Amino acid sequence: MSRSNVNLLNLPDEILLLILKKLNNIDVLYSFIDVNNDHLNSLAQEKIFSDTINLVSIDNVSAIDQQKLDRFCKVILPKIDENVKCFTLEPLSMECILLAAEYSNLTELKLFNFTQDIDLNYFTIHYRSYPSLSLCDSPSISFSSATLSYLSVNVSTFDDCLYLLDGRLKQLTTLIVQIYKTSKSSSVISITDNLPNLKCFSLTCYFLFDIYDEHILPLLHRMTYL
Repeated sequence: MSRSNVNLLNLPDEILLLILKKLNNIDVLYSFIDVNNDHLNSLAQEKIFSDTINLVSIDNVSAIDQQKLDRFCKVILPKIDENVKCFTLEPLSMECILLAAEYSNLTELKLFNFTQDIDLNYFTIHYRSYPSLSLCDSPSISFSSATLSYLSVNVSTFDDCLYLLDGRLKQLTTLIVQIYKTSKSSSVISITDNLPNLKCFSLTCYFLFDIYDEHILPLLHRMTYL
């Protein structure tokens, strides 16, 4: 029986993709993007390898070392940023990765292994320094945390404040909100669950606010342990 040598790269793309899908997508991106093989480079940039990127350590073993991080930020992410829809990150790599490209299709950001000091460093937003956050069209799964306890943030409307307290931040104990864009408030938001963990609440509005009795008082009544 004669043997024939088969070059892996001569296989159909469908077969190569099946093989690559057996590998960790981080390894695929790191090993084949921007290598001296246009075929593998093209396959590695398929959305199936880059729509969800998880760089969180497992059992205290980092998913990405400094050399990999540098290559991801400088070479790989700028080539696939339009594919990325979800990041799972931790403090070691978050800043470098989020600043590496535009990520125009990013809809979900999961953060792990954060401490309160790190939360304050990254998520305390000072008025007039950063644009406001708008959550009106965002489902709770796209912005949520099971551990965040302190948040200071600018929002566009009072509705955004209500969305922050719709259950997506269950462990929040301190919330400092600045509203400065518009006083418009929707009547379709009817969240009435109590907020037993919230111990400190500050609301600042940079315009005339005429919905105190209708909206703010009911919100304060939900904060049973203020």
